[in-house]
Amino acid sequence: MPKFRVASATALLTAALAPVPAAANDAAAKVTDRDPMAALYACAGVTAAPERLACYDREAAALKARQDAGTFAAVDAAGAAVRARAAFGLATPPDPLPAAEAPPRAQVMTIADVRTIGADGALRVTMTNGQVWRQIDTDTNRRIVAGAEVVIERAALGSYLLTPKAGGIGVRVRREH
Repeated sequence: MPKFRVASATALLTAALAPVPAAANDAAAKVTDRDPMAALYACAGVTAAPERLACYDREAAALKARQDAGTFAAVDAAGAAVRARAAFGLATPPDPLPAAEAPPRAQVMTIADVRTIGADGALRVTMTNGQVWRQIDTDTNRRIVAGAEVVIERAALGSYLLTPKAGGIGVRVRREH
């Protein structure tokens, strides 16, 4: 069973079997941005079965509405890791979801396209995963070609170093998108 960041099936089952708090009905009506699952968890404290079911139905519908509006997302650990890899190199991550693990220090990618841009001969490198990186220094490397595997790793001052796996000099890059 996958581990969930926001709620796991085990945690939900444990909450359903937990002792009943006195103010559960009041707590179920309160949803905060910090813990949007709190109201759903509070439903476990409702003692009467029909009211507990109504509470779960109401809170599940509220979470679904927030998800449809784009203000809530439940992401399992694997999904969070995929999002962290996709955001690698961006100055600002696309959303505030916490990563399941520390952001990667480096990634291996395959080049789909290389174009020379500007008068200084800088490169715009498009990867097979859709990421686009722009060279920010003036070093040259003849092994940065379409089809080549490269390692992109974090470097100083927010830059990244793109180095061909086949060897050669790396070039400093910044992710465009």
